[in-house]
Amino acid sequence: MISYYSIFLKLVYPLVNKIRARWIWTRGSRFFIYGKLDPVKIAWIVREKEKHQLTTRTIAEKMGVSSVWVKKLWGRYRIDGRIPELKKPGRRCVEATDEEKKLIHDAYTEYEVNALILEHVIGFEYGRHIPHNRIQRVMKSLGIARMSLGSM
Repeated sequence: MISYYSIFLKLVYPLVNKIRARWIWTRGSRFFIYGKLDPVKIAWIVREKEKHQLTTRTIAEKMGVSSVWVKKLWGRYRIDGRIPELKKPGRRCVEATDEEKKLIHDAYTEYEVNALILEHVIGFEYGRHIPHNRIQRVMKSLGIARMSLGSM
């Protein structure tokens, strides 16, 4: 008997990847798509490990991940007894402090340049390094960033 999840993985998931959707719906639940694994695939990995029919290596090859990652997921499941949930991938966004916001505002009012140049100005004039993407976020929040050509 073919399960709902196997049909979902074979039919819907390639379509979702093709349109590069960030969220998918299944059985009334909304899931955020992660890099290679989503909650449905993790549940499938756990079920296959419980059945002991496929080796870890085979499961990993089918899911396109490493066998070490399959072992880690299985270990988390055995400790908690629940299907593991993945966190949002990537680095966390670091918010600017009030001191940095004031520094950016002062430097912008003095020089009136974009975030890339402001990064170097702040480093040279004030002796502080603030990444240009953080400077751009602060400038947008303060309403002093000009519209870039890419967002037109």
